Amino acid sequence: MQRTDIEAIASLARLDLTPEQLDRFATQFEDILGLFRALDAVDTTDASRAATTERHRSLREDRVAPTLPLGDVLANNPASDATRFLVPKILDDRAS
Repeated sequence: MQRTDIEAIASLARLDLTPEQLDRFATQFEDILGLFRALDAVDTTDASRAATTERHRSLREDRVAPTLPLGDVLANNPASDATRFLVPKILDDRAS
């Protein structure tokens, strides 16, 4: 992974990284990708699929329940208009 790749990822994530951090993350990402390449090389043609049965499901059934009061939900948010979170725009109109 090149430093320019890390700069692009950092920009998308709105991270302001120092040159040293960019270089270190480039090395770390390359190490991570190397692990995925090693997994890709494993022959799994004879491996059985992991089975999931209904009795092993950990999903709960949907049910109506009380929600938090809106004021409590918005209390720790730095910006709101009393009904919703206000967040900075990160995509321009051309992205849609």
